Amino acid sequence: AHGGTSDGSFGIAGTWDSSISYHAAMGPIELAYMRGMAEADTDANVAKSDYAFGIKVKHIMPGLEFGYARAHDKSADSNRGLSNDKVFASYKVMPNLGVFYTGEEVEIAGSNHGAGDIDTYGIHYTMGNNMIQVAVAAGNMDTATTDYDTYSISNQMNLSKSTNLVIGITRKGVEGSGNAVRTYGLGLTHKF
Repeated sequence: AHGGTSDGSFGIAGTWDSSISYHAAMGPIELAYMRGMAEADTDANVAKSDYAFGIKVKHIMPGLEFGYARAHDKSADSNRGLSNDKVFASYKVMPNLGVFYTGEEVEIAGSNHGAGDIDTYGIHYTMGNNMIQVAVAAGNMDTATTDYDTYSISNQMNLSKSTNLVIGITRKGVEGSGNAVRTYGLGLTHKF
């Protein structure tokens, strides 16, 4: 899990309801689009005319993937709208070793962050049935007292061809007043 990501409905970790979506993969290009369809803000976490899209390009160079994504809140900022923009890239350095980067410009504040920039760097290594991932992120928020650094480590253990177990820990240290926050994660995925 990436340690520094935006939250809320329009963040990387957000979910949308009352929306339609489209996803297409054509050769090395993947496209995705979502549009909010709810009539009122009180009925759903996204409203009519909110949108999100993304494009990912892979296999241009062996092991390299990169892309761009945007989530737009049409009702924010007196109906002019605000957006969260993200660029991302990953590169498979060796058969079991990969690195990744995510840069996000955040205009839509979430419950755990203000507007600003978040840069995340990470590495993952596969060893047998385990994939170990380490990520470091820096949040440079518009309000200096909310700047933060996060450090994360996780392990995904493949229990079978269709089941895996993920455990992880993230530590977020806020520059201003406040204590460091530790988040622990445990997940089980089974594909039918």
